[in-house]
Amino acid sequence: MIGQVPGRVVLTYGVFDDIGPQTSARLRHLGGLGRELIVGCATDALCLRSGIRCALPYHQRRAMLERARFVSRVIAQDCWDQLRTDIVNYNAGALALGEVPPFVDLEGLSDIVQLLEMPNTSATLSCAETRLAS
Repeated sequence: MIGQVPGRVVLTYGVFDDIGPQTSARLRHLGGLGRELIVGCATDALCLRSGIRCALPYHQRRAMLERARFVSRVIAQDCWDQLRTDIVNYNAGALALGEVPPFVDLEGLSDIVQLLEMPNTSATLSCAETRLAS
């Protein structure tokens, strides 16, 4: 069990198309793991490139996250390549992710951040995302 580390910044990413009870519980849990929770919200452009259909535009999803009491800061996720830069720029000590595309090399990040794998359950951060039909 991973507990709170004083002074640690936790960083997570997702689509956040629906912030229901499960997502709120997950944000509360992540917020309790450090002094600050920074959430990267996928932009509309990233969702489009990734084949994810969102019911809400980015600015509305971001606004919902900014109102969540466990979230300290919301940043835009424009691409997966920004992970290392975000970790360094925000001095993140932990990176919590659920489902990650296979082309993202998380092992290359373990030298600068503690990787917290979030189980892929119905409570995933991007619980309302729907993949476009091929």
